[in-house]
Amino acid sequence: MTIRREGSAAERRVDDSARMISGPWSSGEIRYLRGHAKEGSRAIAEALGRTVAAVERKAHRMRVELRKPGSRRGIMLSQTRGESWTSGENAIFRTQALSGALSLSLIERRIAEDAANPPALCPACGRWPARHTASGLCFTCYAEERVRQYHEIEQQRRAQREIQAAAKQAERAAECSVPGCRNDANGTGGLCWTHTRVARKRERT
Repeated sequence: MTIRREGSAAERRVDDSARMISGPWSSGEIRYLRGHAKEGSRAIAEALGRTVAAVERKAHRMRVELRKPGSRRGIMLSQTRGESWTSGENAIFRTQALSGALSLSLIERRIAEDAANPPALCPACGRWPARHTASGLCFTCYAEERVRQYHEIEQQRRAQREIQAAAKQAERAAECSVPGCRNDANGTGGLCWTHTRVARKRERT
C-alpha cells in the first residue's frame, strides 16, 4: 500500500542507510495507523517505512491502542506504570479491552470531552450523561424506556384484539336464532325482523 507523505524532502529527512522516514507524519499515515492498530506496531512500521519506536511514540501521543488480538503483554492504554489491572473493575476493563469488546480510546476521548464541555445529566436517572440526543436521555434509560414502550404497545395491541374478539362474539350472539339466518336479532324473541313478521303471520292464521 502506498502512503502519501506530505511536506518537503528536508522535513521528511529520509535515512538512506536504514530506509526509514523520520519526519512529520502525514494525514495518510495517521489514518493508516488508526485503521491498522490491531496489526501491531511492527507491521505498521514496515508498511509506513518508519521505526517501531516512532510508531509507538505516535500511537501513544494519539492515544491509539497498538495491540494484536489475544496479546496480553505490556500495559494497557490509560494504565499508569505501577498500577495493577488484575483485580476489581480494572481487571474487567483489561479483559474487555483485550477481547475487543471495550475501546479504551473511546473512554479516554469521552473523559476529555466531558472535562472540556460537561454534558447535562439524564433527566430520568440524574446519574449518567444524556448522550442519546434523540431522546435526551442516557443510553441506559433510553434502553429501559424503549423496552417499557414496547411492552406497553404490545399490551395495547393485545387489549385491542380482545375488544375486537368480544365485539365479534357479541355480534354472533345477536344474530337471528333461525338456523342459517345471519340477520341481526332486532325483532322479538331472538328473531330478525323478517322472521318476526313470518312468526306473526303464522300466529294470525
